[in-house]
Amino acid sequence: MNTPLRLIPFGLTACLKSLLVLVLCSFAITQAEAQVAPNKTYQDWQSVENGADLEDFSWRVVACGQENCILFSVFNEQPVDRVIDFHAVIADPLSGNSFEFDFNEMVPAVTSIKADCSGAFFPNLKVALPNGYDPKTITVTISY
Repeated sequence: MNTPLRLIPFGLTACLKSLLVLVLCSFAITQAEAQVAPNKTYQDWQSVENGADLEDFSWRVVACGQENCILFSVFNEQPVDRVIDFHAVIADPLSGNSFEFDFNEMVPAVTSIKADCSGAFFPNLKVALPNGYDPKTITVTISY
């Protein structure tokens, strides 16, 4: 009995479809990452003195599209998950204006969390800078 020779093994079509999906997903992720980068950085990452409970804080001021923002980063150095909270005062020395911001969230053990322009990751660490604040000269004071 002659069995026809299969030039395309069973499953190759499914494999090619999976490969196409993987390539498209990779492209989409690359495009999404490209869109979260700030247009302009006014002040790059500024470190704040470590907290007493092994936590690090830093912040930077960037333009996210048409909006100036402060992006915060928090690092839980402890080997346990825990709630980290801090209070920030954002001041503009040129105008004399200031406003306050509070953060309170569970942060996994030995993990750094950081806001990005998209607001998709840790949106509560992204703060819009009100109109009239000079993004080049603002100061941030953090207490915990």
